[in-house]
Amino acid sequence: MKGKDLEMNDEELERALQSVGKACFIRHVSIFTDILIDDGTAIERLKAASHWSEAGCKIRVSHAHRIVRSGKTRLAVEKIAGSRLSSEDIALARQWLSSEMLRSAEVKRS
Repeated sequence: MKGKDLEMNDEELERALQSVGKACFIRHVSIFTDILIDDGTAIERLKAASHWSEAGCKIRVSHAHRIVRSGKTRLAVEKIAGSRLSSEDIALARQWLSSEMLRSAEVKRS
């Protein structure tokens, strides 16, 4: 993992999120954040669940994994929750944030 992958400013986050697609990111966040799923498997799962080409899926997975590796997943989902996506996608983002808050609270108590 390159050091550059771990660094991402707000502008880079916005560009990466645009490259993935906000709707794509929130609909498939579980694939992108699962450390047990390698890039190839993530690409295949995304391709099976969408109309995108393999090349399009590679780009989306690459940028999504960069967001995750940089520790910006929560910020990306917060941006999605405040965006003008469909109500279903915004609801997914809010649901993810709520579950993340719950997990964080549980970790802090342990």
